[in-house]
Amino acid sequence: PDIVQNFSNSVQSEVDFIVLSGKIDSDDTFCLSGVVDDDEAIDEHDENLDFSVKMSIYQNEAPKETTDQDSPQATTNSESPSLPLYHDLDNEARELRQTFLDMPLNELSSAQVVLYATESLGNLLRRYGELNGAAGIGRCGDVVVKGLHATGESDVVENDAENLRFPLNDAIISELVKKILTDATGALRAKAFLHSFVLPLMEQMNPIVSDPRAARRGDGKPASRLLSALLATLARDRPIELVESVIFPILTMTKTIQLKEDAHVRSIEPSRFQCELIARLLQGKGALSSTAIALLI
Repeated sequence: PDIVQNFSNSVQSEVDFIVLSGKIDSDDTFCLSGVVDDDEAIDEHDENLDFSVKMSIYQNEAPKETTDQDSPQATTNSESPSLPLYHDLDNEARELRQTFLDMPLNELSSAQVVLYATESLGNLLRRYGELNGAAGIGRCGDVVVKGLHATGESDVVENDAENLRFPLNDAIISELVKKILTDATGALRAKAFLHSFVLPLMEQMNPIVSDPRAARRGDGKPASRLLSALLATLARDRPIELVESVIFPILTMTKTIQLKEDAHVRSIEPSRFQCELIARLLQGKGALSSTAIALLI
């Protein structure tokens, strides 16, 4: 009764409690801080605080393992964080890209190749996405479409004539869009995918992108029926992503052009056929929504 009375009286006044962590007596007895002498409580609190800090440091310290082969790989990983993250997938993506580049153009459009490319790229994109989300999907596009490869210190794109060729075609991209852009695909991943695969396909309509020498003759390539149908479908299903990832970049494109030994960045005006294709997306059947057009403006 005296303890209860003392406790009820202490509730009405300000009492400072000292919480003792990390040290529990074996007989499970506890005492209120008000019963303990002040100097003794402070000393015991300091000991327990020191004990807690030591335990925290011990738990956060990773155990050291001794290996026969030491630091060359660790040094490479620290210099280029993307190497260990994407290494295996990048190798597989580069092999797939080279397979497409080695095929004749007419063979690339065959039903068997389109099916194989769709399944292979879909599997790669899924694994890249699981590894690093939208950034992983963008990385897959950089490797497959642009020929990105990792060196010891950075990621670079080779400036060779073969690299100018787009390794895929509109048939493969159309089937890939159906496979990747489902209702479950989020906006960020959809934008990364469109920017990495659909935008380069549309860029090929501009002669200065596909072949810098052809720009002097004013040559160009009109949109195929597959590409026109693909963009109309995207305008209906993914209008915002289409504007942000394809249409706007086409209208404001800059590119590093490699001519002989000189490389310079220049703005590239959209070609006549690209403008006609965009105009069809802004008006008539299958046009962009008013929200997407307002965003573009």
